[in-house]
Amino acid sequence: MTGIHQDTFEKGDWIVHPFYGIGQISGTVKKKFEGKKQIFYRVNKKDGKYLIHAKNTTSKHIRSLSSKAEIKQALTIIQKPPAKLLKDKIQRRKKFIRAVVNGSLYSEARLIRDLHGKSVSSKLDCWEETRFKMVKKIFLQEWSMVNNEDREILEERLKKALIISVEKSSI
Repeated sequence: MTGIHQDTFEKGDWIVHPFYGIGQISGTVKKKFEGKKQIFYRVNKKDGKYLIHAKNTTSKHIRSLSSKAEIKQALTIIQKPPAKLLKDKIQRRKKFIRAVVNGSLYSEARLIRDLHGKSVSSKLDCWEETRFKMVKKIFLQEWSMVNNEDREILEERLKKALIISVEKSSI
């Protein structure tokens, strides 16, 4: 399993959210929600902050940062030949959403690889392009934090991994 899916987080914990990105728990706050006071985690990130309902941390899509070994395995997945995507746009989107909500670093690695593969053989639609950039951005940010390396250098390494992937395929 990539990253740790846990029931509770503590102040200072770093988390990965598939839509909001990487942030650090800065504490808890009580807010009125659905007619009663409930506890939320306050999460700070580079360009803002967001709240996560404390009860939602048991969901699979919120996880702690991955390890260096998990990042390395994700890069191995990215270098494999891209899978053919479904022809039906709606089914492709549903599959994409399921993979992102899954919260797994490995699911994200497959999405990066497969969407890049599609972009080589045909144009990504606007929705796919936006999601592709979002998943890549979060992946690169996590990789940079875990390995304590410059994001721009890692972006070049990711490009090379994606070239290897396409070279292995029949695209």
